[in-house]
Amino acid sequence: MTPHNDSKDSKPCIGLLNPDQEDQMKVCGYRRSLMRTGFCWACIFLTGGLLRLVLHWWRHLYLYATCSQCSLEEAEQVLVTEDYQGKHKMYHVKQIQVLTSSNLKTLLEKEQQSIERTHIECDHVENVLQLSVHFTSAQFKKCSSIRIFRCKQLVYAWNNNTNRFQRINGLDLNIPCSYYHQQRGLPVHEQISRRIVFGDNEITVPLRDFKTLLFLEVLNPFYVFQLFSVILWFTYDYY
Repeated sequence: MTPHNDSKDSKPCIGLLNPDQEDQMKVCGYRRSLMRTGFCWACIFLTGGLLRLVLHWWRHLYLYATCSQCSLEEAEQVLVTEDYQGKHKMYHVKQIQVLTSSNLKTLLEKEQQSIERTHIECDHVENVLQLSVHFTSAQFKKCSSIRIFRCKQLVYAWNNNTNRFQRINGLDLNIPCSYYHQQRGLPVHEQISRRIVFGDNEITVPLRDFKTLLFLEVLNPFYVFQLFSVILWFTYDYY
């Protein structure tokens, strides 16, 4: 399948991330289908859960089985495909997040409770607070809501002007030095706005309890194959 041309299709189902770059990837939009989901779980029940185990290993197959393809603008999930020189493909299933100015307002109120600052009236907050998105050339786009997903530690946002997902860049790309000399610091609401979109400057290592780790190890294909081999040996009186 080839990506749709944005000029011909106002709502493309397939697009490219980072076009004409080394990390170019294909992205497809999907939306939950109740009919497909019901049929999929019926098959899982009939196979005694074995089908769900297979779909757990290959998450993109579970996406195919439970969702139908739709336009990227309306997608609830996206399938990002990496193609390494046509020899190997890697799939990433990502959930679409919808960020709104209400998220910014909530975090700002919490910030004001933790530090002594002048209270901002609610009506004024709703009119002023907007999310800041930066694509290139230090031009921050203000919007009341934005659809994003995160893949490989990068954030991709939907750009209504180009009808495609674009990577949100930092201030290290095509930024003149004069821009930094003109800066005088950011107000609190702008700091929180960028923190919501870009994420915190930290690497979070999730801590899982023993039961979760044991369950994930049991579902590992290697151990499942070993268990199947032992059962097969006993069935044929191998010992």
